[in-house]
Amino acid sequence: MFGLKPTRARNPLGPFYGDAGSGIVSEHAVTRSVRDSALLLDLTSRLGAGEPYYAPKRESSFLSATERDPRPLRVGVVTEAGGENATHEDCIEACQKAGKLLSDLGHFVEDAKFTHDAIAYHRRCVHIFAAMANWAVNDWARRTGKPISEADFEPFTWFLYQRGQKISSGEYLLIVQDMQRYTRDIARFFNRFDVMVTPAMMVPPPPLGYLAAEKETISQAATRMMSYTLFCFIANGAGLPSASLPLHWNDDGLPIGVLATGQAGSEELLFSLAAQVERALPWSARAPKISAL
Repeated sequence: MFGLKPTRARNPLGPFYGDAGSGIVSEHAVTRSVRDSALLLDLTSRLGAGEPYYAPKRESSFLSATERDPRPLRVGVVTEAGGENATHEDCIEACQKAGKLLSDLGHFVEDAKFTHDAIAYHRRCVHIFAAMANWAVNDWARRTGKPISEADFEPFTWFLYQRGQKISSGEYLLIVQDMQRYTRDIARFFNRFDVMVTPAMMVPPPPLGYLAAEKETISQAATRMMSYTLFCFIANGAGLPSASLPLHWNDDGLPIGVLATGQAGSEELLFSLAAQVERALPWSARAPKISAL
């Protein structure tokens, strides 16, 4: 499956929502092909009246972008974020192979490092996520008229709800301030590169129950959650477009994703690049082994 997270405000969140988590939410879909994703975004993206954010204007249709190869691009490949969590070798290999493919396609590829403090940035995003969990629970309680009960939620969701309850309005705005400062640091990456390539996750797809908070402490569950969200939150928090490319399979037959992230408003470039990659290494006919254990 191919996934694209659009630029912030490319798809409006109305009529119920405008600002979800200080702009951390951008909705789209996963599709079998790059073409389908581009066509769908052509149909759904628009400038909604009264929206709190505005995406940069596009040059042409997203669908037409899939029909042409991009110019030679400067690609920076980042596989490590620092901190205690190391990226699994399968995920590093996925990025290295993606870099080799992009180089073979005529792009200028080199190893790179983040221009922001990825761990500190991620911590701010997690706090916003906790505030969002609290907001979402209260929003649906108000919509449905149902009282909020711990019995209705998984333990980790309830933990996030309670953590969000403890964040004051002033503290929340300080977190947003910090996150936006780090976003400016992220933007400096694109002074040198057109595209940032990273693993989609820090670990291969794990067995069911990997994130079950009942089996461990909440802090342990939160640490495990970081292995899923650290690279993804870069585009979420900064409002950047990012494409998930299913290019690699490990020795266990599990798919390992690679993210290609661009500057705000660069969906056309990402669609063009993703379609070029898809033509070179098609994925739609592949399926992982299914385990019934």
